[in-house]
Amino acid sequence: MLQVALVLAPTSLAAQMAGLRTERLATNVYAMVRTTRVGDPSDANTLVIINDADVVVVDGNITPRSTRAVIAEIRKLTRKPVRYVIITHWHSDHYTGNIEYRRAWPTVEFVAPRNTRDDILTNDVPGFRRLVTEEYPDEIKRLQSVLARGVTASGAALTAEERTRTTSGIAAMRYFIEEASTFDLIPPPLTFDDSLVLHRGERVIVVRFLGAGNTRGDVVVHLPRERVLATGDLVVSPVPFAFGSFPFAWVATLDRLRQIPADVILPGHGEPMRAWNYVDQLHDLLCATTQRVVAAGGRSVPLDTLFARVSLEDLSLRFAGGVAWIPRVMRGTYIRPAIEGAYGELDATPVPTVPATCQTSSR
Repeated sequence: MLQVALVLAPTSLAAQMAGLRTERLATNVYAMVRTTRVGDPSDANTLVIINDADVVVVDGNITPRSTRAVIAEIRKLTRKPVRYVIITHWHSDHYTGNIEYRRAWPTVEFVAPRNTRDDILTNDVPGFRRLVTEEYPDEIKRLQSVLARGVTASGAALTAEERTRTTSGIAAMRYFIEEASTFDLIPPPLTFDDSLVLHRGERVIVVRFLGAGNTRGDVVVHLPRERVLATGDLVVSPVPFAFGSFPFAWVATLDRLRQIPADVILPGHGEPMRAWNYVDQLHDLLCATTQRVVAAGGRSVPLDTLFARVSLEDLSLRFAGGVAWIPRVMRGTYIRPAIEGAYGELDATPVPTVPATCQTSSR
């Protein structure tokens, strides 16, 4: 899944490590917000919960270097040790830097749903190694050839922007290859199926699996007393991610998410939210995706036909709110992968149907 981090070619390698901001969400509850620019590699937000005797962290980061930056911020807030790191799902940018927590606090435990552990072992560990030993080196050679020729695959001359984007993309891939030598991927040894409640002194931390969505094992973390909710990549802003997703199930999962009493929502990527408007907008987008895939023929037609028939541009423009780059970016991060995900779901038994809330919602 590390390739997802580079779907948008970075504008500069230095920018990847910049843009980490600490924001207080409640008493002794902080968000480590990644404010990387569009076009820089993706990295996850982190929730830091300081308890009576220890710290619980929700989601790690994409590299050891990135994780060390978060650990440095935690140490500015408290001398208490990190006791648990909760992993919301299996995508690399939420856990591959976790070796740094083990180095900083040897007794730390990593916790995740059972499906997430399975996906890390079967998908991410072999995929990660293949990426940095084969796919990235091959892609670097291809891009170097593009730069040397000065033309795109279609034969058009490279623009200055394309040349900059290609050059920084090469630098970012080299960076990840180098960082990979310091990785020690840690599959979480503590797993659960549906829910887990941590009692850390006076603090109650509820971890819940609500259903498939962005992955088959997404969990959310809720602090009921503080009314703070971390969603992982079930919610990502300002553009959603849908790589390998389950849009039919995702609608129902968001319906359950919407019932959790929370005043502050920390998405997997993007700014903390203090209202549900964006989640409702994402719900509408998923509804439209499932409805239009079914109306366009579903599994009765090839996937390429669905790509041609299903348009979500009107909704991407609604997400954009006048920001020019959002519709372009959403084609890669959401539209194509979501159509593909819905297509895959329709091969299941029983065949999923458009969720009832899509028919009755007034959102």
